Amino acid sequence: MVEGKSRKEAEEEVLRLLISGPKKTKEQYKNLGVITIILEGILDHQTFTKIKKKGLKVLNIQSIHGLFKIHNIDNETQRLVNNRSLVRKFTKEMNKEGLPTIGILDMDYDGIGKLLGRKVKLDKNILTTSESTDIETLLISLIYQRKKEETFFENIDDSIHLCRNLGLVRCAIERMKKNGNGKFKQSQIKELFPKFHDYKNGKIKNENFLDAKKRHYESSSSVEKIIQTLVERDDLSIETKREITESASYVKNLIEDRLNDVESQWSFYIRGHDLEWFICDKNKFNGSKFRDSLTKFVKYDDIKIHSMFQSLDKWRIENNVPELFA
Repeated sequence: MVEGKSRKEAEEEVLRLLISGPKKTKEQYKNLGVITIILEGILDHQTFTKIKKKGLKVLNIQSIHGLFKIHNIDNETQRLVNNRSLVRKFTKEMNKEGLPTIGILDMDYDGIGKLLGRKVKLDKNILTTSESTDIETLLISLIYQRKKEETFFENIDDSIHLCRNLGLVRCAIERMKKNGNGKFKQSQIKELFPKFHDYKNGKIKNENFLDAKKRHYESSSSVEKIIQTLVERDDLSIETKREITESASYVKNLIEDRLNDVESQWSFYIRGHDLEWFICDKNKFNGSKFRDSLTKFVKYDDIKIHSMFQSLDKWRIENNVPELFA
């Protein structure tokens, strides 16, 4: 499907497939007043499906990942297109067809972007996980204090500490990018996380996976060590090290100033997949087991205080829609 195509062209082609549901079904949805919520990924879909009010027929929950499966979108195409972009486009096109649709996006780096003065505009009928970076941090931040005795959350405070350090460096990269300094990319942080299959398949020479994992824990123990690891690995200059160190200090002070506490407000700036890696390592989980285990703890009463669900409920009331979740 993607051969010779740009990302934009591939997304337009995929979008046509995703919104090409049977005409009869669309007409039924219109007649019944069905609301569609379109999400990015698997955990999002599992969460919304679990909290959906039992017996409710006017709520249709879909995810881009799930629609890929329904329409047999190949892996190469999935890697090329952007799920966030597809959520926006899907939401816009469905509403154009008279099918009320709400798109839900991870906040990602829009939160720190706003603090840094970047204009962040959301399309009509789009909500985000703000003030949490993504669905993982949203759920864990609201659940773990009540469930600390569960094995899943064992030693999670240690993992959150490591991810706070990684999150501050990620935010520092965003500030540098905003200032026109592209010396660092978010992918450089992602590459710090050892992946078992790389070692199992012999892709990485002269290093044991357990040693790499131990080194990752040690290097994540402070912002300074993370920066030093990046500098040494990528053979960066002393000037570059100074720039990202100064930027990390700036964003930490900015978050403390705007959110009052950089430690307790960690869901605003750490990346959920970073925290997922540490939880999976502690519990010997893969991604699927992580999602299933986390979803097991989800109760609407525990998460409905989050601003995203408050916004959804406000939209529901304004549009005379019955309660969607319980």
